[in-house]
Amino acid sequence: MSTRSLLGLFALLLAACAPDPRDWPVAHDLAAELPLAEASRAGGPRLPRPPAPPDRNLAASVQEGIALAVGARIDGYFEVDGRAALGIDGLTSRGGSPAVEVLAQAEGEPERSLARLSPGVRAGAWELPGRGARLVRWTLRATGAPAAWAIVRRPVIRKQRLEAVVSPRLAIDLSIGGAKASPSVRPRPNVVLYLIDTLRADRLGAYGSKRGLTPRIDAFARGSTLFEHAYSASSWTRPSTATILTGLSPLEHGVTRLDRRLPEAIRTLPERLHDAGYETAAWSANAHITRETGFAQGFDRFEYFDDLPRADALGRRALAWVDGLAPREGAPFFLYLHTIDPHAP
Repeated sequence: MSTRSLLGLFALLLAACAPDPRDWPVAHDLAAELPLAEASRAGGPRLPRPPAPPDRNLAASVQEGIALAVGARIDGYFEVDGRAALGIDGLTSRGGSPAVEVLAQAEGEPERSLARLSPGVRAGAWELPGRGARLVRWTLRATGAPAAWAIVRRPVIRKQRLEAVVSPRLAIDLSIGGAKASPSVRPRPNVVLYLIDTLRADRLGAYGSKRGLTPRIDAFARGSTLFEHAYSASSWTRPSTATILTGLSPLEHGVTRLDRRLPEAIRTLPERLHDAGYETAAWSANAHITRETGFAQGFDRFEYFDDLPRADALGRRALAWVDGLAPREGAPFFLYLHTIDPHAP
């Protein structure tokens, strides 16, 4: 038998002995981390508005699942190290027979369709794409006749080895305010949210401009994840920024007029990070982003400057704050800068 044949036989034996992804330990219970009401309203700006639930007891009937109206989708991002899988305990429906498409995409790779589920499907698990340490996006998308709801029973992220690291990241990390990191989890990252007010995308080389106006931003973009399609929640600053910091639409957070402030009852990103042990600070040069308009919530330090300082002045103040932080183990920082240099011209 040739060496190639022996290697092929060895690979087949390994595949036959590999554990079923359905038996891998649960790393994250998505139904517990994603509130049902939020998941039900998920969807991009071009999707139809989800219909009203067929009965008022829908939430109570899906204690361990996520409900998606037909036409809606929900996405999550996870940092994965090693083999991981997206599993569910089954699919049921309300008001029709919708289907749910399970998609996944590893960073730098094309999106893949893992499965298409129909009501009554049995439990299953589908391995997430990619190898090694990587960022993976998973998607659940409901299709079918309007006015129907798909109920995905207990969706979870499973990992093959207990020591593998699988941690929530970015838009879907709604559990950040509670759990403490285990010793095997990587140090939590510092987070910087840098907003350049009224900067047109078509003036950036990273988005195709040939004017050469933004060489440093372009260089940063070349080594980063660049989002080619983004949609503003509103046409002016206050509601748009409220959406960025809360994840809610303007109709949900209520900041739709000049006399509206961000309600204290709404939990913001800096509040969630602060509750998770982050040091938080913000510097704003925009008159819409002030303490009086409700945007200081969750910040240990918040400064607004009404004299329209240049972005480099705000940056120096922010860097001085970072340099002055007392080092505390497991205490990263969240920094928000709202600059306005392109606005007046």
